Amino acid sequence: MTEYGFVGAVDEERIETWLDGVNVPLIGFVDMLVPDTMFCEIKTKAPRKTKLLKDGTQGWAKATLPKAPEKAHVAQAAIYHHALQVTPSICYVTDHDAVMFTPFNCDELKADALADAVEDMRQKALIRQNLLRVSTDPKVLASFTDPDWSHMYQWKIESEYLEKAKKLWKL
Repeated sequence: MTEYGFVGAVDEERIETWLDGVNVPLIGFVDMLVPDTMFCEIKTKAPRKTKLLKDGTQGWAKATLPKAPEKAHVAQAAIYHHALQVTPSICYVTDHDAVMFTPFNCDELKADALADAVEDMRQKALIRQNLLRVSTDPKVLASFTDPDWSHMYQWKIESEYLEKAKKLWKL
């Protein structure tokens, strides 16, 4: 990371920021921060298991690096940028390589795109806030919401909690 200018960086720096109309702050921890200059979110990409062969063996495929940052990671960087007002970056790392995205090589991290991502996050927060005004009863809230079972991260939870969620939405 020093070759990218992260000299004297602090790790896991807590941030807190407010969005217009949202009654609670957004809190996070920036992976690496050079105060008043730049921050970096570091994302790891792990190798994947290959298909099971006829002889029963299985291997590992090298992890691949993305050509652009993932939308969820851009949203996270946008919130940190909103809080810190410093240059954002996202670094994806595998066991064999790395790629760094910054506003200088990636449109998704330019000011306009970050502002759009913050607004998307604000809209989601307002929807959740408004739902909680209707009720704090999980059954009532479940009747107003779509669990989006296909979401790539949201339902990667312990089986005990996943079963409770499915029961809540009666699936």
